[in-house]
Parts: sequence; structure tokens; C-alpha cells
Amino acid sequence: MIKLAFTDTRFGELCIDTGKIENDDTLWTPILLSLFGGNIEADSGQDRQPIGVENKDWFGNLYLAGIGSEKFNSSFERVLTSTPFTSAGFAEYERAVLADLDWLVRAKILGSIEVTFSIKSAIQIETTITAEKPNGLPSTYQFLWRKR
Repeated sequence: MIKLAFTDTRFGELCIDTGKIENDDTLWTPILLSLFGGNIEADSGQDRQPIGVENKDWFGNLYLAGIGSEKFNSSFERVLTSTPFTSAGFAEYERAVLADLDWLVRAKILGSIEVTFSIKSAIQIETTITAEKPNGLPSTYQFLWRKR
């Protein structure tokens, strides 16, 4: 799978190393797109905006709709933009992460998912996801998200 960037200055861009697009054998990209790459309004439809008008959802949602698959709607990103960074919000953050990643469990790509949060500042929260594959091997993914 192609690796996508997630930094303070780059989001969703291709990672390029010595002129070649980087590949990634982990679940980094599907987890990234599930949490941050979809439509936070959760209203992805078949219709696209006219030429010159930006579509607010991930471009791949059009393809997913065309083949009858579930679209990315980024519940977690929506919660991050609407819920203050407090420990009281952790339950809501966790519910949203698990909802966004549930398709990986239903597809049997993952056996289980655990998530923890750490408030880094008034505008930054770190999300750590431990994703266990059906064979029991865990992988950890971390995302530092900053309110804009």
C-alpha cells in the first residue's frame, strides 16, 4: 500500500524517498484514512461538486460508493473538532475511533483494537492505537492531532 504523510505540515500527501513513492506493509494508510481522511459531515453522496468546487470528503469515497462499499466518514475527526480536549472527552474519542476502525475488525483484517489518548497541550492530543491482527501480533500507530 502507498504510504501517506501525517505531520504538522503535510497531510495525506504521498511519501517520496529518493524520487520513489514509498510503500508501507502496515495498516498505517487505512487507519489514517479511516480516522482523518473522510467526510466529517458524514454526508458523502454519489453526487460530486461542479468543476472548481472542492468536495469535502476523501476522493476515494466516490469509488467506494460505486462498488457498494462503506465510505470513510471520519467520526473521530468530527469529534476532535467539536469536543474540548479533556479527559472527560476520552470516552467520546474512543467511541469514534472504534467506530471508524470497525470495518477492519468486520473484514477480519484485525482481531481487536485498543486506543489511548494523551493531551499534549490545549490544542494537541496524541492518539495511540494498538491493533492486534487475528494471529495475535500487535502493531502500534500514533497520531498527534492539532486543532487549527
